[in-house]
Amino acid sequence: MNDSFKSDAHKAIFIALSSGKGTRFDICQAILSIIESETDSNVADLLEYTCINFESISSNDTVDLKVASISDKDKEELKASYGKISDEMLASLIDRNLSSEEFYSELWGIISNPFFSNELKRAFVLYNMLMDKRIPYFNVSEGVKMNDDEFRDISASIATEKANVRFLLTRKFKQKTQQASNLLDVLSSVDDIKRKTVLLAYIINEAGTNNADVLRAIQALQKG
Repeated sequence: MNDSFKSDAHKAIFIALSSGKGTRFDICQAILSIIESETDSNVADLLEYTCINFESISSNDTVDLKVASISDKDKEELKASYGKISDEMLASLIDRNLSSEEFYSELWGIISNPFFSNELKRAFVLYNMLMDKRIPYFNVSEGVKMNDDEFRDISASIATEKANVRFLLTRKFKQKTQQASNLLDVLSSVDDIKRKTVLLAYIINEAGTNNADVLRAIQALQKG
């Protein structure tokens, strides 16, 4: 076993993600089999490892996963039967704002629920959750709270910064990172946490879904 992996099972999941032949659903079938072969004390950690790495690791298609592929029609039938309920169960779990350890333990409880009565159904639930934008999971703080009057007062106090944001969101840039870095400069110019929060809320609202890539670029720049 490579010392960089916590266990043989972690290594097996990494191999499935990075080298497994087939579709993402095929990879999920293989990962489900790996996790189900482990003891209860390990499954939450393995599931968390999978959720964290599923999107970021691409397969080079060199390892036979030894799973039976299913057709798109079969996958659509599974989605029609179990997609909505698994989405609702995930949403309910996220709303509880558990610690990461508790969350992944409970998430495995959903995937292994007897309602999903065979491996194919459980593989679909795993796949459906891994494809969800709310995975991987993060515990969140209560965040900044304020009443409507305070929000309006703060919003009025950052009128210039809001105008700058509107300008930057409508101006053309060669690269989204140029736009994002300018927006980040405006956000960084506001030092009070409540004023910064209101300004960021304004940026999110103004950017909307059409500028989601701008928000992602801002997030990446802040992490950097």
